[in-house]
Amino acid sequence: MGEIDVVVTWVNAECPVWKEARCEFAPEQPRHRFSPPEAPEAEVDLCLSLLVEHLPWIRRIWLVTMRPQVPSCLSRVELKERVHVVHHDEFFPCTASLPTFSSKTIEANLWNIQGLAEKFVYFNDDMYVLRPLPETAFFRSDRPVAWLSKAPPREWAHDSSEYRRAWSNLRNLFPHAKLLHHFPYALTKTNLRAAAARFPDRWTELCGERVRTVRDIPPVGAAINLGVAEGRGVREKLPKALFRGAIVKPDTVKALVGKDLSFLCVNRQPFDKTRAFCDAVRAHFVSGATAADEASATT
Repeated sequence: MGEIDVVVTWVNAECPVWKEARCEFAPEQPRHRFSPPEAPEAEVDLCLSLLVEHLPWIRRIWLVTMRPQVPSCLSRVELKERVHVVHHDEFFPCTASLPTFSSKTIEANLWNIQGLAEKFVYFNDDMYVLRPLPETAFFRSDRPVAWLSKAPPREWAHDSSEYRRAWSNLRNLFPHAKLLHHFPYALTKTNLRAAAARFPDRWTELCGERVRTVRDIPPVGAAINLGVAEGRGVREKLPKALFRGAIVKPDTVKALVGKDLSFLCVNRQPFDKTRAFCDAVRAHFVSGATAADEASATT
């Protein structure tokens, strides 16, 4: 099977350096879901803990973030030994576009991370692995597993959302493109390079952006769709998983135990409930959670 890494993207939007840069370079950008103000490290801490718990075969976990950010959770031995922090300026070929506040720009450059394995699984910090999974859940031999959804609706071509316009743009360039579910993405550096070569003008423009625009294409979506179409990826049915806008009550999280879910993703989780939610998930899905953790998650 060969070595497989994980890449997790994260940012602490409460960091003074990040806030100052955003005010200078992206003052008009809408507030996307960056990090919970009261608990900016809660989600990434939980994401990393679950990765270490349930995917022990991972060679290395790369945590991608803006300099000088390093989450305090990495002081714990079990994470410090497995997680390597890499800042944007360490792998962007052209640092003139930094700082960037566009997740798509960051994604378009991930394959430039020095030392990254050819095969890797890409996580946002709000994607959680709830049970042990084998390598074959993400790769069939050297081919990444693709969990594709439906085609981007044609009316998205006139939408004001940068997210929807990006998918519409990709469909115009690659008519067979399908949307991705908001779950971990199995990728190869080869497939990302192939997408960059297939759509060079869009990719070059994308790599130099500081904020999302309606001209973007989704780089991960382009790589996965192109890989499947050209035989370098395999499309499979989405595993048993859960995607919800708001799972905040500890009793709700407890009810997920025993349902054999592979993933839990919550990219619309209310910020004011983040800490309680993460505590509840940790108490029920991370072995060795302390009694205090479990008590806080059930009160």
